[in-house]
Amino acid sequence: MPSAGLSRHPHFSVPHGPSLAQGNEPWLPQPASWAALTVAAQAADPDSALVLDRKALALRKRLPAFGDGPLAWWSEGGRAQDGVLAFTRGADGKLACIVNQSGRSIPLPDTTEVLLTSGPLRSGAVLPPDTAVWLRRE
Repeated sequence: MPSAGLSRHPHFSVPHGPSLAQGNEPWLPQPASWAALTVAAQAADPDSALVLDRKALALRKRLPAFGDGPLAWWSEGGRAQDGVLAFTRGADGKLACIVNQSGRSIPLPDTTEVLLTSGPLRSGAVLPPDTAVWLRRE
């Protein structure tokens, strides 16, 4: 049975959030800043968490290794970098994720194709701090 989805539910597309009782006034006070967190607002923002999640779900549907399969910790050159989490997925280990939690930018490995990022990369395939990237390794 197909899901109706939250975006089709009227409470998730109004700027007040899902605490509506009767009519359009919330029964609990909602900060005005929450209006930017509705599905309607985030769907229009290409940098929103909603758009990122939808892209990740589309990749998961297209690439089975995104959803299930072996996971292995990964380090370029055999040594993990401080503040960097990296792992591979899938039987062939060609799908990789790098999360840069350090305070410095790090270069991405050469023989990779960028599939998805949580924020923009810097020029020259450099992963900035507080950013994640999903890659296909060659």
